[in-house]
Amino acid sequence: MGKKKDKTPKPTIHLKKSGKTPDYQQLKKSIPYHQQKPVFSFLDCDLQNKEYKPGNITNDKIWHKFIQRLTNLSNLTWGEIERFHDYHAHPFSWNQASVNCHTKCFHDYPPYQFAIDRQPRIIGFFDRDSIFHIVWFDKDHTVFPGK
Repeated sequence: MGKKKDKTPKPTIHLKKSGKTPDYQQLKKSIPYHQQKPVFSFLDCDLQNKEYKPGNITNDKIWHKFIQRLTNLSNLTWGEIERFHDYHAHPFSWNQASVNCHTKCFHDYPPYQFAIDRQPRIIGFFDRDSIFHIVWFDKDHTVFPGK
């Protein structure tokens, strides 16, 4: 018996006429974010917001779940994360948020949230390189409570 061929679609990379191998940024931009594994950034945390800044995680159990969830999500693609209802991962409209953000670049990209546990949510945005910037930790799911 032979090995099964991998039928996963591979991204198409169009090389410039120079024939050089594409760099990491070219390669990453050619792959839709749904097919990429998460990369997280804390550079745009809204530290001015006393209620929702990630530094407010003072409960060790919640902090452990926060790190554990980020670790688990890092093993999946964003497409897989969005398909699993337990993660409650989805974009929402900035106009629907119950608070204002002090991070200016947050307004340039649509907000996105996913669950840490039953209630707590991580709220942030994807930049042009599909890096997820964590802006808020919403422990009571009140920034965008949903339906």
